[in-house]
Amino acid sequence: MKSLFLILFFLTSLPGFCQEDSELEDKREVTKTIVAPEFNAAVELQKLGYDSINAQALTDKRVILLIKRMLEHSRIDEVSPEVVKGLINEKLKDSLLGSFLKSNPRIFSLLVDIMRDKRALVGLVDILIRRDDLKSYLHFWIAFLIAAWLLKKATFKKGWGPYRTLAMGMLVSLIITSVSVTVFYNTFHKELSPTLELISRHWNQKKS
Repeated sequence: MKSLFLILFFLTSLPGFCQEDSELEDKREVTKTIVAPEFNAAVELQKLGYDSINAQALTDKRVILLIKRMLEHSRIDEVSPEVVKGLINEKLKDSLLGSFLKSNPRIFSLLVDIMRDKRALVGLVDILIRRDDLKSYLHFWIAFLIAAWLLKKATFKKGWGPYRTLAMGMLVSLIITSVSVTVFYNTFHKELSPTLELISRHWNQKKS
């Protein structure tokens, strides 16, 4: 979920989306490429009662739908990877995630490709639009974590050695992760498909 909100915050930091005029002037060439002139996202956002994108605005489904419309009217897939990489570096400057991406260029390259793929971005935004399904998944995930914790308390023995305790703990973590990812994938398969195609493409490139 954090990655989805990171993408939303990144999208709203793009030139032409709720930025000051001075910022637009400095980045006018990028703006011309990303934002279609017939769609003014800042004006549309103000119609919804918001001056800028913030955490509160992102809880409003109308704002999420506006971001989707922005993507549909954008030409972000025409932006060069270097420009998108620069915007990500600017957004994540001096952060742990920014340092992680710099240390893992393949993952950074994958993120850049996702940010430049309109189908992938629209699919990820569509996940946030399905609020009821997201809430159901969150409730399932919390209940599953509680059940796993209770099972762990009931089955783990104090007499186990450190290696067995560590091995069993890793097994429980693996089961929790596998079940959580599987349920999330089955719930949002259609929305995730474009992103998974990009991941598969990068994985195959890495193997070759």
